[in-house]
Amino acid sequence: MATSTLAWLGPVSSARPGGSTPFLYIVGTLLTCYLVWHALRERERTKQIRELSARRSLTYLGSAVPKSFPSHRAKAFQWGSSIRRAFVGNSGSKDLVAFDCTIGYGRGRRPRTVIAARGQSGGFGWARFGPDLLTEELGEWTIVYGSNRLMSVEEIEALVTAFNAPTRSAS
Repeated sequence: MATSTLAWLGPVSSARPGGSTPFLYIVGTLLTCYLVWHALRERERTKQIRELSARRSLTYLGSAVPKSFPSHRAKAFQWGSSIRRAFVGNSGSKDLVAFDCTIGYGRGRRPRTVIAARGQSGGFGWARFGPDLLTEELGEWTIVYGSNRLMSVEEIEALVTAFNAPTRSAS
């Protein structure tokens, strides 16, 4: 039985014409499965982010951020090439912008979630000290992002909750 299975796979090299056809079908099928899996995973994350923004009464924008957000000056978005799943909100005099983006190009490309607040004194509280969360102050914006990764929806929700928490006024 093992011999017949190996014979069906064909030789790894194309020593005889047409001999590697089953091998190419297997590689093509695996590649197709990976692409479908990746597309389904992206679609599920988009659905979860849309549900989060609806649950929190935030506005889902898709692939755009407000012009008031200084993305061109932020280190969090340096070498950024695309924005996806953006949503915005405000609470009194505070503004919130959150989005997933791709940083870098080619083999060095990696995903990142960026969450920014304007008018949030003290940033995002405890989240500023997360083990791999980086914080950047840019004018009146506080930007929090994961180091070379997408944040989970639970992490994003915790940061949105910290954003909506009452802030202490400086006395």
